[in-house]
Amino acid sequence: MPKSPEINGNNTVAFRLLAKSAVKVGLSGNWMPGWGTVLDMKNDTGLWTITVDPFPSEMYTYVFVVDGVRAIDPGNPLTVRDGTRNESMFIVPGDKAALYSVNEVPHGRLEKVWYNSPTLGMDRLMYVYTPPGYTASTAKYPVLYLLHGGGGDEDAWTTLGRAPQILDNLLASGKIKPMIVVMTNGNPGQTAAPGAGPVKSAEAQNVGAMGQGKFEASLVKDVIPFIEKNYRVNANKDSRAVSGLSMGGM
Repeated sequence: MPKSPEINGNNTVAFRLLAKSAVKVGLSGNWMPGWGTVLDMKNDTGLWTITVDPFPSEMYTYVFVVDGVRAIDPGNPLTVRDGTRNESMFIVPGDKAALYSVNEVPHGRLEKVWYNSPTLGMDRLMYVYTPPGYTASTAKYPVLYLLHGGGGDEDAWTTLGRAPQILDNLLASGKIKPMIVVMTNGNPGQTAAPGAGPVKSAEAQNVGAMGQGKFEASLVKDVIPFIEKNYRVNANKDSRAVSGLSMGGM
């Protein structure tokens, strides 16, 4: 298996794919201009290669396009998922990338929690991050309800957004106060991410359903009461915040 990606000392990055029967292979990455830009890779007896100009320190995602079909990098175990879109990932070391990296700092705990939602008529899955020291403490914490974008689910802020790593690093640097972070599934017809729970209705794939008030009602009537009953939180509006990306911001 060829090494891919390989981050060189000057921050250029080499990508390699062994695909002897392929006619055309390209590289598409989130750093490229436009949406879906593809760079042609060179073929040397079935080993397709390309080296890209130096990258600033940051987290990046990419796919190979093999004869028109998008594919993750088989040489790279790091992947991210946003709904049905899967991509390979790499981090170019440096100051900015340190925010997303697993560093030698105290780590919080990420729990996958099933809860009952009478408002939506099903059991549902959410992710709950508790800060370092939570289990040994008796303190009460503020809560951030962090909502994903369209096409995502309760898994998006961990696999794609790297929220636990960011929170650990911000806490260690003293830039935020310890808090509980709740990451829910904003699609009111889904019990959980694909493969994590049964689909209960055709509404599961309707990302626009978040704007119909169903998820919002469930957040207020089901999610917040569950968190305030089962976690040590400051149960008042001054200690409760909501933030979201794209659809989650709506």
